[in-house]
Amino acid sequence: MAVDLHLHTTVSDGTLTPTELIAMAASRGLSAVSVTDHDSFGGIDEAAAAAFEYQIEFITGVELSAYYRGQDVHVLGYFVDHHDRVLNERLTYLRESRELRARKIVDKLSETGANISWPDVEKYAQGEAIGRPHIAQALLDNGVVGNISQAFNEYLGRDGPAYVPKYVLDLVDIFDVIHGAGGRASLAHPNHWSVDRKVMEKLKRRGLDAIEVWHIDHSEEDTRIYTEMANELGLLLTGGSDCHGTRKKHGIVIGTLDIPDEIIEPLKTRADEIRVEHKQ
Repeated sequence: MAVDLHLHTTVSDGTLTPTELIAMAASRGLSAVSVTDHDSFGGIDEAAAAAFEYQIEFITGVELSAYYRGQDVHVLGYFVDHHDRVLNERLTYLRESRELRARKIVDKLSETGANISWPDVEKYAQGEAIGRPHIAQALLDNGVVGNISQAFNEYLGRDGPAYVPKYVLDLVDIFDVIHGAGGRASLAHPNHWSVDRKVMEKLKRRGLDAIEVWHIDHSEEDTRIYTEMANELGLLLTGGSDCHGTRKKHGIVIGTLDIPDEIIEPLKTRADEIRVEHKQ
C-alpha cells in the first residue's frame, strides 16, 4: 500500500488542519503518513488521534532548515520523541526566529509602499508559526499582487526588496538533535539543492540516515538517481508529496505518488537502534 511521509498542516504553512489532512489521507487509501510541519510539533497529537480513528499508521515527524555549503537545505526527522527537551528547545528558537524574520519582512514591505500590516499577516497564521506564505497571502488579499507567485517573484524571493534571510541550524547539529530524540534524519527533496554523490557520502559520515527519493518535484529520472545513490551509500529511502494543501502550485497532492510502505520498517528499525545507542 502507498504511504506519504512529507505533509504540512495549518500548524506551519499548510492549508489543511491535521484532522482534515488525515481524513484526506484515508480517502486516498494511504496506509501510513507522517506530518512534518516546519519547526513544530503543534499538530502531532491531533493528527495522531485522527490517524488512530482512521486506522492509518502515524509516524511522528518534523521538517527543519539547515545551512550547508552556502545552501539552505531541509531535513526531515522521523520517529522522533516529540517531547524531547533538546529538540523542543531548538524548535522554540527557530519559531521565534521565524516571527522576527516575518516582522522584518513586513517592515521592508512598508518601505516599498506595499500596503499590509502585521495584523493582516497574523490572521492567516491562526496563532501558529508565521512564514512567507502567510505574508504572500496578505499581499494578495490586500490587492498588492495578483497571485502568490507574483508576491514571491516581486517582493519575497531571494532577490526581492523585502527578502530577509532566515535563521537556520547547522546541518550536523540537526542530525545530532534528531538522533538524540530517537529519530532518523532524511535529506528532503535533494533535487532542490546542489548535492552529488560525494556530498551525500560526506553527509552520511556526518549523520545522515536517508534520502527523500520520492517527491512531487522529482522526475522519474530524479527518483531513479537518488534511489541508486541511496542504495550505493547504504542510506535508507523516504518519500512524500510535500503537500501544503492549496498553498503551493501543485495543489492538494497528498497520496498522488506511488511510495511503497516497505520503506517504513527499515526506518523504524534504525530508529530503535538509535534509541538504544543513546541510552548506552
